[in-house]
Amino acid sequence: MRFQPKFLLPACIWLFIFPAAAQVDRAAINGTVTDASGGVIPGARVEVVALGTGLRREMLTGLNGGYDIPGLPIGSYNVTISKEGFRAVQFKDVSLFVGQTRTLDAQLDVSAVASQVEVQATAAAINRSSAEIGGVIESQQVRDIPLNGRNWASLMTLAPGAINVGGGDQRSIRFVGRSRDDNNYTFDGIDASGVQEQPQKSDVRLNISLESIAEFRVNAAAYTAESGAAGGAEINVVSKTGTNQWHGGAFEFLRNDKLNARTPFDPSQLPPFHLNQFGGSVGGPIARDRTFFFVNYEGLEQRLGQTLIGFVPSPSFRQQVIAASPALQSMMQAYPAGQTPVDANTYQLTVQGRNSLREDSGMVRVDHRFTDKTSMFARYNVDDGLVQSPSGALGAKDTIAIRPSNLCPPVDAHFFAHHNQ
Repeated sequence: MRFQPKFLLPACIWLFIFPAAAQVDRAAINGTVTDASGGVIPGARVEVVALGTGLRREMLTGLNGGYDIPGLPIGSYNVTISKEGFRAVQFKDVSLFVGQTRTLDAQLDVSAVASQVEVQATAAAINRSSAEIGGVIESQQVRDIPLNGRNWASLMTLAPGAINVGGGDQRSIRFVGRSRDDNNYTFDGIDASGVQEQPQKSDVRLNISLESIAEFRVNAAAYTAESGAAGGAEINVVSKTGTNQWHGGAFEFLRNDKLNARTPFDPSQLPPFHLNQFGGSVGGPIARDRTFFFVNYEGLEQRLGQTLIGFVPSPSFRQQVIAASPALQSMMQAYPAGQTPVDANTYQLTVQGRNSLREDSGMVRVDHRFTDKTSMFARYNVDDGLVQSPSGALGAKDTIAIRPSNLCPPVDAHFFAHHNQ
């Protein structure tokens, strides 16, 4: 196949323009640098260093003393602000959450000797960059809060404006009076909404595995233009990344019928139920301060007994039909025998069906830093699910095979060309 030059320009445009639409999965730092008298300090150096990966960004303040460093991955940073003739100020362990713009103003004191003042960063008292109504579900909440079925979407109920009208999943949580189909989901800035409708199908739970999520933000209302893509809430999920430190783990959860209660429709014997949910993850450096990876796998196997009630012809009615029309004998014999008389022509049939679910979910992510100004990451996750459920007491069965997947573009470069103003 010959190379077609006409495809080069669209490819280059996509390569450099697309990342601008994916900034909802990142954070930013801005602020103003002044002296002791309150006058602005242009040309001060602002240096930002990620504690986990060694990522380094820096810029100079403009003529108005302001600075703005966007496109920072979530995590903890040390921020150092300095200028010759002044005592440098360092903010230590500054936490940045997804979609957050953190404002760090600094006052530099005149000093003839090079020195530095360390400031332990504290939580911002107020958001000075936007008026959006929302909240971040942090990594500790994702890790520590127990969830039935490990469905990450249940944590959306912690966000402002959330209304849970059902089972606490994508298909039953809406925000500030809007329909659930008004919500929009992104994963690392890439659309992760359902194909048929916005929420993913409820039968599959691992379309985004809980083990792969670092944190996520729910913007319920009044969100800014770069994150708004629908009338309801904007849910921006960020995947875990590798760091300079190795980290990982394994887990297995088990549920069965030994602790279940019988429903009024169940027979004397409790329907069988077995649920196994298992998996593991590992992340770390490929090249320290340069290249990192993170992979995870999660599996789910469920076998659930289900009491099904139907109605079949009574023995006397079958005999009447066969006597009147012998050609219908095979059809009458195809009905199973009922157990409980309802009337002269009908018996109730009660049987035990089996609902089975199998899911295998995996994700791999690789981050690489070319220079302090250029970095990239690639991430792919897939969920392979098979659902088999009875739809009636007479043997009908629904089989659903679903395989949602999500690919983050192979290049996510962040070019910084901030000039003094």
